[in-house]
Amino acid sequence: MPSCTRIRQLLPRLRLLGRNVSLQPAASGKPATNASKELKRLLYKALEENALADETLVQAADCLYELKGCNTTAGAHICKAVEQRPHIYTRPLSGGVLWSFHAAGGRSTKRKRVVKSSCVAAIEAFMNELFAIQNDSRNASHLTSTLSNLAIVGQCFSLPVSTRARLEQAILDARDSLVPILERSNAVVAYIEVLYRFRIRSDPIAEDALNAFVAVASYHEIISTSALAKTIKILQAWRIGPLGANRSALDMLTHKLNKVPVLLGKNPNALVKLYLASTRVAPATCDIRESDRVPSDNGGASNDNESEATICVQNATESDNHTGLNGSALSGAVKGAPTDECHKDLETEQTAADKLHTSQYNHSTTNQSSVENAISTDGRPTQSASFDAVATSGVQCLSALLLRHCCNLVTRCNARLLVVLYNAMCHHILRDVPIMKYDAGHPSTADERSVSDKGANSAANAPSKHRADSIMSTGSHLLMDIVTGFSLSDFATCVHTISVEVRDALALDASAKHGAGQPPLTLYDEKDLTTIRRAALVASRICSGAPDEVARLAEELLRDRFGVAFVSELRDKHRI
Repeated sequence: MPSCTRIRQLLPRLRLLGRNVSLQPAASGKPATNASKELKRLLYKALEENALADETLVQAADCLYELKGCNTTAGAHICKAVEQRPHIYTRPLSGGVLWSFHAAGGRSTKRKRVVKSSCVAAIEAFMNELFAIQNDSRNASHLTSTLSNLAIVGQCFSLPVSTRARLEQAILDARDSLVPILERSNAVVAYIEVLYRFRIRSDPIAEDALNAFVAVASYHEIISTSALAKTIKILQAWRIGPLGANRSALDMLTHKLNKVPVLLGKNPNALVKLYLASTRVAPATCDIRESDRVPSDNGGASNDNESEATICVQNATESDNHTGLNGSALSGAVKGAPTDECHKDLETEQTAADKLHTSQYNHSTTNQSSVENAISTDGRPTQSASFDAVATSGVQCLSALLLRHCCNLVTRCNARLLVVLYNAMCHHILRDVPIMKYDAGHPSTADERSVSDKGANSAANAPSKHRADSIMSTGSHLLMDIVTGFSLSDFATCVHTISVEVRDALALDASAKHGAGQPPLTLYDEKDLTTIRRAALVASRICSGAPDEVARLAEELLRDRFGVAFVSELRDKHRI
């Protein structure tokens, strides 16, 4: 009995954790792993006591699925319990219970039949719901729960060609009523996942789904950043069009956003949120093909003759809106200025950052020659040089495009939104801009800037491939054209423009005066200032000037208001 009570108390909090769990377990998935272990321990004990209600068992199975903790062992325990409960077993299975039967099916023909019949029933129910929506759009009250269950069905069952054709036709028939519903609800996230899991390749269906996604993303209150990042990751893997001539759905989304939609352009919060979500998704490291977690067995022979392959897509990286990575450690700041502690914190965080970006660095070094070729012998970016030398396609192009749009709207961002945007740009740089190592024989960009700050002749003495920083004085006047490509100079222009806005906000914050016996009304707290300083140090890789001023102002505010001291010239000796 105590275990049952404990499960009922844990479930609401675990559901919330499951919806916001990081897409990369190495980053922040440890709480979810520990929570799933605790839930499984309590669940096993409650099932042994046979004291768990049917509803609680179903909720626990759903929660385990959301926490990605429903493995073969947990599925076997749930299957044995469900098979003894006619109230659950005699109806079509759904949610975490369905996934448990699929995970623990093994060689059990009986369980495979149950999975297949439940999946077929769920697909038929969805088609019937589409028909009801076609007749009356008010019949969409259960659409979100139906789509969430279908996302699991797509992982347990491979659609025959005839069933897929019927499903596509049902969606096309109901599109006039379905699309307006999706444009006002976060159900579009589950809808896109269902289309991807069922391998729907129809261009009209994909266009409607992307239009609905852009419409929902234009309202930042409807959809969370985690859901946006999850959808972008799915779009990166979803292929549209016939086999052999298909294209990524994410490329279609990027093409739609070449000209920012009117509603999205009027909402800087939504635009920055979408940009932040795109920086949390790691680019694909190889060609993206069809199935991610495609079921190994569908309970019967499928009529689908499409070729199967695995998707080689890295997990998305996720960070907090304010700090992302550990902001205090990256800042190199400590109370009381102990020199050894600062060096230790910086080296520890640098080691962690190297681990997080190992795959990104390997990808960047392979494109090192392409980036060097993008800058001519006189040190200026060539007109045909495109940022696509590093960001060939997919999420990197999307992030570059959204950064340009955010740069155009940066003057409409409030102080809090500037912190989020600056932090997102920091992660964008860490993900997409090649990191030059000392041991590779190349001086770092930070060292090159320290040389350029010493005199007017420094730019002439610098190697040509690092002289892009010296042209930042004219970079702010360059036009950014997505048709010709997002060049490194364009990237530097955006970094400079956003840094200027953050610098002005910090200058305004520094001018806050104490009232009579009252503390000053400030824009930023210690956490915000630490995040700004860390982001400025990363941004200084791209260009000098404004980011250095931002870092200096943030350090002064941290020192004056919160007593944070910094090691002298730490940035010149160590690179973030």
